[in-house]
Amino acid sequence: MKVRLLHILAPTALLLAPAVQGQSQKTASHAPRPGGPSLVYRLTDADSTVYLAGSVHMLRESDLPIPGAIMKAYEDSQRLVFEIDMKSSSDIGMAMKLRAMGSYPAGETIESHLSPGTYAKLKQYFADRNTPFSLFSSLKPGMMVLTISSVEAMKLKARPDLGVELQLFTKATEEGKPSSGLETLEFQVTLLDSLPEKDLDALLSESLDHIEEVPKMLAKTIDAWREGDLKTLEEVVNEQLEESPQFNELMLAKRNASWVPKIKEALARKDNVMIVVGAAHLFGTQGVLALLRQEGLQAEMVRNPTVPASKP
Repeated sequence: MKVRLLHILAPTALLLAPAVQGQSQKTASHAPRPGGPSLVYRLTDADSTVYLAGSVHMLRESDLPIPGAIMKAYEDSQRLVFEIDMKSSSDIGMAMKLRAMGSYPAGETIESHLSPGTYAKLKQYFADRNTPFSLFSSLKPGMMVLTISSVEAMKLKARPDLGVELQLFTKATEEGKPSSGLETLEFQVTLLDSLPEKDLDALLSESLDHIEEVPKMLAKTIDAWREGDLKTLEEVVNEQLEESPQFNELMLAKRNASWVPKIKEALARKDNVMIVVGAAHLFGTQGVLALLRQEGLQAEMVRNPTVPASKP
């Protein structure tokens, strides 16, 4: 089990990794190629269009601007649907609630739920970063993994306010476009806790063992996303999920299947809708694109425009 990039898979990171707002945004040294591929796909019927956009939840300033195909889909949509209702991402009360849901009751710590080896690695992780372990010792293993992966991403200057979701949500709020969510934050934060403790122990242990690989994997993932390279992105994510069919089933396959009826429902409406989900949900035999094909729906890739689209 080698899951190291949960901040790519779980938008819960939007609350776990608060970022400084309002900083200047630098432009990437290489923008997505005009007319090149993207991770945006289009479904159409007689009177409406649904855009499926693969996202990265946390980005660096050097990764901007967002690929033009994403902005093209935004401009052509009357409403947006995210994995979670983005209005909750700025709710301090929700952040406190999620922290409570991801923590043990008072007086109980993670130590009694981990093997001695994994617990020793965890304490060393915080010691190496001069961070008091006591501030985090009450977190459950699932929340601990999400927190660590988000913190590591932030060390690399990846920020949720630069990620696709928050940029689009901010723009939609300013322009009065409605938005909603496929799932609740409460559901997402409890997902990992449904795994057996031995699997969570192994997940946390492997994540700590491979912390040094995060910079390389983050860069490779974001590059593939920006270039619309679904094949490379699939290889990267599969490497993260290898030897972990339970994690793949829980975090990706089951959720993908639950979203397909909602996507079909959106297509049945008369307005254009943009649905934004983590890019890892798009590919593979159990990915959203494959499941839609099984329903007789063929999604067409949207290429980046040759003329620059508007910015968030």
